[in-house]
Amino acid sequence: KDFRDPTTAWFDDSDQTWRTVIGSKDDNGHAGIAMVYKTKDFVSYELIPGLLHRVDGTGMWECIDFYPVGGNSGEELYVIKESSDDDRHDYYALGSYDAAANKWTPQDPEADLGIGLRYDWGKFYASKTFYDPAKKRRVLWGWIAETDSERADVTKGWASLMSIPRTVDLDEKTRTNLIQWPVEEIETLRINSTDLGGVTIDHGSVFPLPLRHATQLDIE
Repeated sequence: KDFRDPTTAWFDDSDQTWRTVIGSKDDNGHAGIAMVYKTKDFVSYELIPGLLHRVDGTGMWECIDFYPVGGNSGEELYVIKESSDDDRHDYYALGSYDAAANKWTPQDPEADLGIGLRYDWGKFYASKTFYDPAKKRRVLWGWIAETDSERADVTKGWASLMSIPRTVDLDEKTRTNLIQWPVEEIETLRINSTDLGGVTIDHGSVFPLPLRHATQLDIE
């Protein structure tokens, strides 16, 4: 009865159907669960028997996401991601996907979904990815709820915002985690820059930065 936010659908050649994953929960064990449905017309859906994945103690899985990474340079892995309704953080895990068995298996059970890796360690929730075929990249968006009070939100007339979109890919050095970077289009928003190369700062010294006025500064 309680389900959340289906993933982007993918096509399965084995039976010529589209498949999508939804997140839910099992009150027995306070478990987060992921289920796969298939459809031919996006009107009628059939639940594929069994669970794609389940982790006890993780609660409701919102905004589930499921996608492949790393197939160009080695064994293809699958990312499964959930937004935890318990603590409002976005968790992900890497593993293998057996489509015939309708089963995803974690690469590291100690870093299973909801108990291991996170996309972001700040205010970042309800994220989703999409694949950009033109630039052959996967792009990640997330919701930033801020920490302002309700009174401050009313005063300024708005609340929360979307994150800067990021590319997301497998870290090929470790193949045990993802790496993220702001999309290249963000460079078009930059107005000017200041090069502070060659500056030496001694221990305990203070060096004023001759920066121009801006509503936002990116320091690299």
